[in-house]
Amino acid sequence: MTCLLRHMAFACTALIMSLTFSMPVKASEPPVAILVDGFGDCCVNRMHRLIDGLRELGVEFPAIQARGLTGGDYTDYTVPWNSFSGMNQGFSVDLDPQAHVQQAIKEAAASSSGSGSLLGGFSNLANIQDSLANPNIIEKVMQKVRKGTDSQFVEEVSAFINALPKDRKVILIGHSFGADSIMEVAPKLEHKVLFLGAIDAVGSGGQRSLNRKRKVPANVEYFYNRWQNDAVFPFDYRKSGAFKKCNASVKCDQGESSSDVGHVDLPATDALQREVLTIIKGLLNQKADGSDTEEKSEEKDMKPTDLLNSAPLKNLFGN
Repeated sequence: MTCLLRHMAFACTALIMSLTFSMPVKASEPPVAILVDGFGDCCVNRMHRLIDGLRELGVEFPAIQARGLTGGDYTDYTVPWNSFSGMNQGFSVDLDPQAHVQQAIKEAAASSSGSGSLLGGFSNLANIQDSLANPNIIEKVMQKVRKGTDSQFVEEVSAFINALPKDRKVILIGHSFGADSIMEVAPKLEHKVLFLGAIDAVGSGGQRSLNRKRKVPANVEYFYNRWQNDAVFPFDYRKSGAFKKCNASVKCDQGESSSDVGHVDLPATDALQREVLTIIKGLLNQKADGSDTEEKSEEKDMKPTDLLNSAPLKNLFGN
């Protein structure tokens, strides 16, 4: 009789387990990523390894659907710094920051001395470092590389993210003006941001001074910030790009990039893309309690005899 009860118990337990695993379970919605270009509609769209990696992780890119694109080009996955719904920033720009600075120096020298010589009447600007601190030079460059504000972007992205289900994971990554735009969006969100990535952030004045004023809010879980000190852009590229007020709940990961490249080339560096992708993978593999989602319980390897000898079945059917 005892043997029969044991067999019945095993059969019932096996049936229950089978029904449980076969029951339809509502899958969690995939994470969404908003990738934001900056200076000259560049350069997050050059982060091919990152975009491919996010796609493999099942991440969705709302910018594709919002603009009726197909995802057939890497530029389909990114949006301009001034509009979530726009195809581009609305004007074309030479992607060589040095060219803009040199042209502005020549124009300033010519207007000051009546000649095109950099040494005539404007000799203090012959030194490139002096020129980068000169407000006239900065204004001339910024008139060409940035037009308008990011108010439309902030409004559109805030509305979109705040309308998402609260458990939907959000990834925001921006470069240059795009990094500044997502930093402005973050405090306006009523939704958690799993990963907020700023790559060589540049404010509206072409400098990093806003970094010391902007705050990373507590609704951000992981804040990632990298900058370069190798070449203009921004104008104050020799200064630290760290954000002083960081309240990210998981980590404030800030530092100068180890790659010896300038502003435009930094996002596409292999080391940076690998680093970002590794961090995001780790965050997506975490349960709500912070433990790894990989099942570590030994119950997966439980044998029938272990199941029969478990406390619940012993209490139910006896020895």
